[in-house]
Amino acid sequence: MITELTGRQILEDIKKLGNTDDAAFAVAPLYAISLSNGIVRDTDSETTLLRQCLSRYSFCLEVDVRQRLQEIPIFACCVPQFLAYANKRQDQPYIVIFTGVLDAALYRMSFSTLLSNLMNMLKARSSEFETAAGHLKTLGQLARDLSLNCFDKLNNLPIFLKLFNEKHQQQILDGMYGCLTYVTLHEVAHIVLDHCGTSHSNEEERAN
Repeated sequence: MITELTGRQILEDIKKLGNTDDAAFAVAPLYAISLSNGIVRDTDSETTLLRQCLSRYSFCLEVDVRQRLQEIPIFACCVPQFLAYANKRQDQPYIVIFTGVLDAALYRMSFSTLLSNLMNMLKARSSEFETAAGHLKTLGQLARDLSLNCFDKLNNLPIFLKLFNEKHQQQILDGMYGCLTYVTLHEVAHIVLDHCGTSHSNEEERAN
């Protein structure tokens, strides 16, 4: 069982992936981790929290899928990129999820909730709802695009979580961890379908 990965090993994985899922953005911060001899362990607080969240939010999955989540080593890498991948070393599979996945998910979920509340407020109070709603939708699309265009600084995105009451905050967190579960299961599927260790730079391989 793999219990730790060095920054250098994660960097090797990213380079092997090729130019996919904006992996190139992760290279610079990973160099910093590898130069400092940084190690990502399965006992790190970020990885422990990630595991706890997956355990909590996987209740609706089939038993065999939950078992895979428990058995496959999963590591949280503290780099603010929207990136996750699956790989194998010595025929042992593992998954690495970058903390930017949660940064982007929290931003998008909190912003969507804010937008929904503003729409409801407009509907109740605006005398020109259609016009106002059109402007708000345009603004909303631009704001959502931030999480697609700011791959190098996802942890700097504005977070609106504290604007809401406790009930809405919990809904936002549920959505964020639901996103995390989806991303993780996507990587589990790569392991099950034996995609690991394949470069994604070739169009045919990407299609597969």
